[in-house]
Amino acid sequence: MPSIPCPKEYADDADLRRYFEIRLSRNDEFINTLVETIENKLSESESAETKAVLSALSTTVGSSLIFTQLTMTPFSDWDADSQACALNRLRESQFSLRRKIFSGLKKLICFLAFSFVSEREKYLNPMWSALQYPGPPMVGEKIEQNKCFASKSTISHDDSDLLLGNLIFDCIIVGSGAGGSVTAANLSAAGYSVLIVEKGSEPIVDHLEVNSFETMYEKSGLLASSDGNIGILAASVLGGGPTINWSCCIETPSHVRTEWVESMGLIEFRKNGEFDEAMEIVLSRISGKADHVVHNASNKILIEGAKSMGLSYEATKQNLKDCATDRAGYICFGASSYHFFL
Repeated sequence: MPSIPCPKEYADDADLRRYFEIRLSRNDEFINTLVETIENKLSESESAETKAVLSALSTTVGSSLIFTQLTMTPFSDWDADSQACALNRLRESQFSLRRKIFSGLKKLICFLAFSFVSEREKYLNPMWSALQYPGPPMVGEKIEQNKCFASKSTISHDDSDLLLGNLIFDCIIVGSGAGGSVTAANLSAAGYSVLIVEKGSEPIVDHLEVNSFETMYEKSGLLASSDGNIGILAASVLGGGPTINWSCCIETPSHVRTEWVESMGLIEFRKNGEFDEAMEIVLSRISGKADHVVHNASNKILIEGAKSMGLSYEATKQNLKDCATDRAGYICFGASSYHFFL
């Protein structure tokens, strides 16, 4: 990512001026993070493809083939304007392979550019100040990582004696997310012995984005559709989606339930039916409620706009212990019993 000239209107802002001057290709910490990601966090095929593309872009022949234009210098030596024009041609190409190259590079490099932290910058990202993003509450010092769950009831890969023994359960559930954990709780309450199998590891929370994506998200947060155009954020951690959710408890809208009843004959979803009873149980279990919600700056602007237009609004339920805590906004990077009513 080359530096680009700072617009004149931002020339007096030191943070913005620095933002435009940053050249990540000369930042050894960023390069090390990028190499680590390509080598160890992408799948074997994606890693090989990414290496092939980057290798091609460092040669004149490879650059000519990828951008379908004759060049005497490799892409890596072009000026910023030429690089931007060439990348835009990839983005708009009629060939899906070239569009995939663009989206893959954009997702990988931009994701790391705005999420990696620098030890030299006191564990801050050099771009955050220009975006007025303070980072996690404890940023500015090396954050002590905290485990989310008590581990005394879990069986890990290290428990070889247990794993090699004969373990017998009434039910085995694959996945510890919202569906698996609720099902396991109900079966256990009914007297069945239950084993939950989870491929993700026990979460360790430090609320740094790059670490959280690496340890809690499928493919380190880089999972995407086959054409690379749609990013998919999926959990791969003990606790599943609820470990990295935004605590927002949105109940199924009444018009959707009406459609399910009338079009599909799913009478369980009619008003005051079985679904309502189940929803009350779940919300009670997780303490999902709206009377303690603290709105952030973005929501406050939306609320003022709604009021000025005469529109009604309501807060969705949340299952946080304390919505006002400065950590509440970072639970998508790992949540623990500190945050939730569990």
